[in-house]
Amino acid sequence: MGRYALVLGTATYRADPRLAALPGVRQDVDQLRTVLDTDGDFDDVTAHLDLPVAHMRRIVEDFYGARRRGDLALFYYSGHGIQHADGQSLFLGTVDTDTQSLHASAFDVEGVLRHLLNTTSADQKVVFLDCCFSGAFTARHRFTGGVRQEPRRVRRERGTFLLQSSSHLKAAKAQGPDRPSLFTEVLLTGLRGAAQATAEDGWTTAGDLSRYAMSEMSRRRQDKPVESSEGVTEPIRLVAAGAAGHASRPAGVRGEEPDDAPFDTDRWRRLLTYYVECLQRSAVLQFFVNPAIKSTYLAAPAGPEVVFSAVEAIPLRGPAGGSPRSRPPRAGRCSTATRSWRCRRRADRYASRPCSSAT
Repeated sequence: MGRYALVLGTATYRADPRLAALPGVRQDVDQLRTVLDTDGDFDDVTAHLDLPVAHMRRIVEDFYGARRRGDLALFYYSGHGIQHADGQSLFLGTVDTDTQSLHASAFDVEGVLRHLLNTTSADQKVVFLDCCFSGAFTARHRFTGGVRQEPRRVRRERGTFLLQSSSHLKAAKAQGPDRPSLFTEVLLTGLRGAAQATAEDGWTTAGDLSRYAMSEMSRRRQDKPVESSEGVTEPIRLVAAGAAGHASRPAGVRGEEPDDAPFDTDRWRRLLTYYVECLQRSAVLQFFVNPAIKSTYLAAPAGPEVVFSAVEAIPLRGPAGGSPRSRPPRAGRCSTATRSWRCRRRADRYASRPCSSAT
């Protein structure tokens, strides 16, 4: 399993006077490269500053194209984020970006980065974006008012974790030429030990860093970062806490398990851990459902369990003392007669999905 990082930043903008220089980006790129190279046991940490758009596209494509099964691919960008007039598409600024011609002169996050995340062979993918409107780019699972929103995509971004400095409506904050930007400064502080490591081996994971960034930005009374993920079933280890220069390579990524694999102690442990992390993540991101909002949420009725369909409610149990209904369960549903094996298999499948917005 290889560990690779690509750290990019754009501090200078030559083609459009509306894009001001961001000298602090140099600090972002230099300091993050140093932390990852020193404490992350990465096979390679590549950093580039002030690239033209064509060069950036080629470098990013080569980076993801070279990854293999079991690899970790970490991508970071600091600079101007430009939102398209459609209010949704996000572009990353380069030295030759013209805001009047974004498709030709800027890096298309949705069109290019999304595609590369979908097609790379890497099993673990981490994306950190420190730019304005960066929250416009999220992984598959995102929440609005406690309700999961599912974008319509054919390919799944398995093992993808994203953390962005701002929402799709907010600007990121710089702090001057001699300091990293606010968001990157928080990331660096977390990676240097402030983010409490929860992994037994002492590694700081992407989830640990996200929790720290959320709480630290709140403590500084700044807008919270945006986190989203898909298919993250194992901790994504970033740096070895308190072990600079002595990091031991983390264990390999667990392979796919068949649906009918034995539900042993280890699988139960991972499933319960997954549910606990769901609750923890929902608490941090304030995604718990508010049952008082009657117009949006409807509590399931008390009494015997029922399965809701588009046209009728189907009881799971028959009359007291009787046998379950003989009617076969609908596709994707679980009757009492089949729960003992089918629902456990379905629950195990859910353990391979992200638990929140989305680690």
